[in-house]
Amino acid sequence: MWGSPAEEPADGIQLRVRLPNGAQITRRFGASQTLREVLVAIHASGHRLEPQKTYGLASFGGPPLEGAAATLQELGIQRGAYTLTEC
Repeated sequence: MWGSPAEEPADGIQLRVRLPNGAQITRRFGASQTLREVLVAIHASGHRLEPQKTYGLASFGGPPLEGAAATLQELGIQRGAYTLTEC
C-alpha cells in the first residue's frame, strides 16, 4: 500500500523526524517531493503507519503540516527537525 521510498537527492532538504516511539529518521527529500513520499520513507524505515490514518509533520511549537499530496515547498517545510503526528 505504501510503496517503496524514492531515492534521496544529494542536494535535498535534510529532515530529522522524531517518531511516536522516540526513534528518529534522518533523510533528504527534494522540495518538489510530497508529504506522502516522506510518510513512505518513514513506513519503509520500519515504523509502520496505518493507511486509514492521517499523518502530518510538526515543528517545535507549530501546528501539524498535513496534506499528503502537497509538496514540501508548498507546506513550507525546510531543513530541520519535525515530529510525526497523527492528525
